Amino acid sequence: MDTVTRRRFLVAGGVVGASALAAGATAYRLDDLFATSGDRDPQARTLVLVTLYGGNDGLNTVVPYADPAYRDARPELAYTAEQVRRLDDEVGLNPALEGLHRLHGEGRLAVVRGVGYPKPDRSHFRSMDIWQTADPERPGTTGWLGRWLDRAGAIPGWRSPSSRCCRRCWPGSGARARRCR
Repeated sequence: MDTVTRRRFLVAGGVVGASALAAGATAYRLDDLFATSGDRDPQARTLVLVTLYGGNDGLNTVVPYADPAYRDARPELAYTAEQVRRLDDEVGLNPALEGLHRLHGEGRLAVVRGVGYPKPDRSHFRSMDIWQTADPERPGTTGWLGRWLDRAGAIPGWRSPSSRCCRRCWPGSGARARRCR
């Protein structure tokens, strides 16, 4: 019997995931998401939240190039001050993030560093639950962004991807695979 290594597991998982995506096993397609934009005020602003999970190396995404502890801790991986795309005198973006650097220079991108919560939990799963629900006291069932949107009420011109569908096709109804048009 072959030994299941981490690499074999990840390759097999990637093949299964890619096959599922190719077969249409997603809740929404990209065109469904684009269709939610509708007619919008050209002056309207857009908030895009990017949360980097998994294999992202945060210290080599937003690089603390001026901190000697960064270079000391990772002498083989550290970017130099000359290599990064500087945001200020202490941190810069990974050299490959030219587009994000441009947006930052135009005042269209903010980088928020050092965000956390009181009494961090050493359990990855509990920490992710706290992070996604913004509730360090108890496990949550809803995310912080969804709760904010619920409280903010309707956003003019905003439609969910399900708004073109009948009630039977809304997420959670068990009938997502059938699409109404």
